[in-house]
Amino acid sequence: APICNPTEAPWGKKALPLYLGDDKKKWKEYDTVELIKKYKGPSFRILVDQGTADSFESADKKSKNEHQLRPDVLQKACDDAGIALCLRMQEGYDHSYYFISSFVQDHLKYHAAYLTGILRWCPDSLPSASVFSILAEPPSTAGQEIECLAAVAFEPKKPLSMVKVKVGPPQKGEVRIKHTAVALCHTDAYTLEGSDPEGLFPCILGHEASGIVESIGEGVTGFVPGDHVIPCYQAYCGCCQFCKRPDINLCTSVRKFTGAGVMAGDG
Repeated sequence: APICNPTEAPWGKKALPLYLGDDKKKWKEYDTVELIKKYKGPSFRILVDQGTADSFESADKKSKNEHQLRPDVLQKACDDAGIALCLRMQEGYDHSYYFISSFVQDHLKYHAAYLTGILRWCPDSLPSASVFSILAEPPSTAGQEIECLAAVAFEPKKPLSMVKVKVGPPQKGEVRIKHTAVALCHTDAYTLEGSDPEGLFPCILGHEASGIVESIGEGVTGFVPGDHVIPCYQAYCGCCQFCKRPDINLCTSVRKFTGAGVMAGDG
């Protein structure tokens, strides 16, 4: 329950001069909303928990604590700046230590994920709004063929070509993902050099990626648009003998399609 815009909050106007003097330009250097307004760096995500019964964000006109926190102003600043804010309004919680103790573990794991690069926390069940997922309305492209720019390998040992490719809508049991980060690994190099017997051309390299679910196909229940995901190298049917083994999930039933360069739904 942060004081999101202290330069405009009664508390901030009282406390900031005592710490920083009367120069209001200096105040803005310690104001989250003001810092977001001028931020030009790489994209990032903010996690905020706010209790709906917090008396310091009271709508009561008679309360001296009215609108001290202003998460609504933070939300607008993030929307305007294109910054992903996960603002979780926790029903019935106030400004007490019990509120902090109820959710502080999520915040510690969230910051640990940023500092280490290791995903350390996910919601208990999906679909759920979390620091790695934001509830989203189905985009206008859902159910439609879309056009994307891709680095395509047309033949072994040749430079990649930037071309526009068409991506069909997800079919039954499929998820279409908007990739936000992609890495090339040794397997990609093995394919590009022409050594991989299953390395078919043309192909789009970079199977190690992260992204956001853009739309889902019929029958998909484990994901919703807006989920942040890490795609697996090999699709998973969940039924074959390899998927059921505890130490390996190199799915053989799906691999017979992907090894031939097609999706199972196209096979």
